[in-house]
Amino acid sequence: MPRSRSIPTYRYHISGQAIVTFCQKNFYLGPHNSQDSFARYNALVAEYIANGMVAPPGETRLADKPLTVACITAAYRRELPNKFPNCKDQLRHGERLCDLLEAEHAHLPAIEFGPSCLKQIRDELIASNYARTFINKQIKAVVGIFSFAVSCELLPPERLVALKTLPALKKGQKGTRETEKVQPVPVEDVQKTAAFLAPVIRAMVRVQLGTGMRPSEVCHIRPCDIDKSGTEWFYRPSEHKNANKGKIRAVPILGDVRDALEPYMDRPSTEYCFSPRESYAWHKEQRRKNRKTPDGPGRNKPGTNRVKNLKWQPNAKFGKDSYRQAIQRAASKAGVPHWFPYMLRHTAQTEVRKTMGLEYSQALGGASTRQMAEHYAQLTEETAIAAAAAAPRIS
Repeated sequence: MPRSRSIPTYRYHISGQAIVTFCQKNFYLGPHNSQDSFARYNALVAEYIANGMVAPPGETRLADKPLTVACITAAYRRELPNKFPNCKDQLRHGERLCDLLEAEHAHLPAIEFGPSCLKQIRDELIASNYARTFINKQIKAVVGIFSFAVSCELLPPERLVALKTLPALKKGQKGTRETEKVQPVPVEDVQKTAAFLAPVIRAMVRVQLGTGMRPSEVCHIRPCDIDKSGTEWFYRPSEHKNANKGKIRAVPILGDVRDALEPYMDRPSTEYCFSPRESYAWHKEQRRKNRKTPDGPGRNKPGTNRVKNLKWQPNAKFGKDSYRQAIQRAASKAGVPHWFPYMLRHTAQTEVRKTMGLEYSQALGGASTRQMAEHYAQLTEETAIAAAAAAPRIS
C-alpha cells in the first residue's frame, strides 16, 4: 500500500530564508519567521492540498514576489480558529468569504486589490439576488480580511484606506433587493403547530415564547447555566451575542417557562437540556404506535429489522437550523402559515412592549441598545422578571 503524503513542514534554510519542499521541489519563501513567509507557506499548502498533493506550479523563489490575495486568505484561514474558538457558524462564514475572494482574485497581487475589485465582488452578489443588507455585511467582512492583513504587516495601511472608500449600498439603490422585516407570529399559530411537535421541541417553544430568547440561546441551555440560588431562577448563558462586549445576559425562568424546563434539568450539569436524541426516539415511538401492520405470527416485531450502527446519529444538542426545520415541518402539518423560531422572539417582545412599555421589552430581550429594542418592539433583573411575567405562553 502506498504511503500517504503528509504536509511538508516550514523549515529554515542556511541562506536565512524559509523553505518548504513539495514533491522534491523547493520553494524559497522569504526571511525565516517573517509574516510574509508564513503567508506564502500557508498559500502553497492550500494549493498543494487542492491539487491532490501535487507540487504547486510556478516559480520557486518567492521572496521578491508580492503577496497574492491567496496568501492573505491563507493567513486569515489560519487565524479563524483563534478568532472564533467556539463559534462554528463564524468559522464557516470566514471560510466562505475566503472562497469568495479566491474565486476570481487568488493570484492577483494583494497590493493591487482595490475598490474596483471589491465592487466587482459586490456586483456578483447583486447579480445573485442577495439582499442589500446581506451584501453590505459581506463586503464589510471582506474589508475585514484586509484589515487583518494590515494588522499583521502583510499590507500597507493605505490599501485598507482605499478599500474603505467604496460606499455601502443605499436603500432603494437600483438592482438591489430589500429584505422584509421579521414579523411576530400569532400565538394561535404557535398553539396549532405545537400539537405536531415532539415534547422536547414543544418545551423549547414554550421557553422561547416566554423569555424572548434567541433560538441559539434556547438550544444551548444546560443545567449548569441555570442559577437557582435565589427565589427566581435565572439562565445565565456562557455564550451569547453580546458576550464579546462584556455584557452579562440574565434570563428570568419563571411560571410556564420554569414548568417547561424543569423536566429537562435531571441530567448531568454540562449536558444540553434539549436533545435531538429524545426527539428522534419520540418520533420512532410514534411510528411504532401508528403502524398499520398488526403484531402476530409472521410479522416483524418492533426493532427486529432495525439497522445496527447507523452512520447517522442524532446530535447531542439542537442547532438553530435543526430547531427551525422541526418547527417548519410541524407548521406545515398544522396547516398554518410558514413561521420560524426567531419570530417567537419578536412575538414575546411585542406583547411585553404593548402591556408594559419599551423598557421592559428591552430588559426581556437583552438588547444591547435602545435602538435594537425599538426594532424588536439589561436594565435590571427586577425589570426582566416583571417583563417575563407578562410574556405570552401557549399552555
